[in-house]
Amino acid sequence: MDIFPEEMEVTVYKGYNPHRISDIIGIHYVTKEIYDLGITECQTMFGNTVKAYDSERTVCDLIKNRSEIETELFSKTINKYVRYENKDLDKLYEYSNKMKIYEKVKEILEIVYE
Repeated sequence: MDIFPEEMEVTVYKGYNPHRISDIIGIHYVTKEIYDLGITECQTMFGNTVKAYDSERTVCDLIKNRSEIETELFSKTINKYVRYENKDLDKLYEYSNKMKIYEKVKEILEIVYE
């Protein structure tokens, strides 16, 4: 990404009590069924290992919450994913099916690939 977020954000499953963190970061709630979908580990710029969602899950979250995302950010992200060398469209469609947004993902990718 070429845009730095204004605040840190985390995703927790519905029912989780984020009382220790809710004052300092944005919280997103998802069902337990999709919470672990696409979790991977990566290194921060400070060398710490953290859990994060992979590219396919991030794209699905972006599409699922499209109405809350700036149009320019949405468009840039989708276009960068399409050009991304290591994208996994099978995984993207698998995630979108589990997240019940398969038709939305399919429609957006059809438009971008035209």
